Amino acid sequence: MTNEKKCLYAVAVERYRRGSLVAAGIRYMHADSIAHAKNQYCYAHPNRRTHRVISVGPVIGYYVDDKDGKELSV
Repeated sequence: MTNEKKCLYAVAVERYRRGSLVAAGIRYMHADSIAHAKNQYCYAHPNRRTHRVISVGPVIGYYVDDKDGKELSV
């Protein structure tokens, strides 16, 4: 386990069911790079028919809501 801090990334995604758009949203995850964040999302949701990544980028600002740093507001 390393002590390197990972950046928080926002992954914009679309979810489909039977060919029609069900929901669009943003998922947040810590990663080493934009490619790493996209790969993490695609690994968790491998079906390309139901999930589509639109864009990935670093989160510009966020606030820590608790003492431990586990709850964030973006």
